[in-house]
Amino acid sequence: MRARLLIVPLLFAAAAGAAHTQPPSSPPAVVSLPPVPPSAPALAPSVPQPLLVGAAEEKSLERMLDQLEGLRARKADLEKQEQELMKDIRKLLDRQDERVKRLGVVAAPPVVPAPPPSVPAAPPLVVPSGAGLPPFPLPKKS
Repeated sequence: MRARLLIVPLLFAAAAGAAHTQPPSSPPAVVSLPPVPPSAPALAPSVPQPLLVGAAEEKSLERMLDQLEGLRARKADLEKQEQELMKDIRKLLDRQDERVKRLGVVAAPPVVPAPPPSVPAAPPLVVPSGAGLPPFPLPKKS
């Protein structure tokens, strides 16, 4: 029993030692640029070139166009599924309607709400005009 108890820690120690003896992965290669001679003219700060920006925009645009195509394909598929489902529903409703008619079940007439009681309209307002009326006072100018 003691021998077993001693073997287990020794196995763990051996496994840990084997993990540390593996060679490390090689570090990335460092590339150095040649030194710039002092007589070289000073360069203006670099401005992003349109080709680089255009390439990034093009990739982004291409990705967006691909997404749009995918969305439209899914939309067309959903519309097709909707039409098929509507067709199946109509078939089932027609079968049910035929069965109801065959059994002689008559649907109750639809209940139409009674129109609200009508309120008599006020007589039209008649403004008399002509002689005998006082003139309409105009505002005085200041």
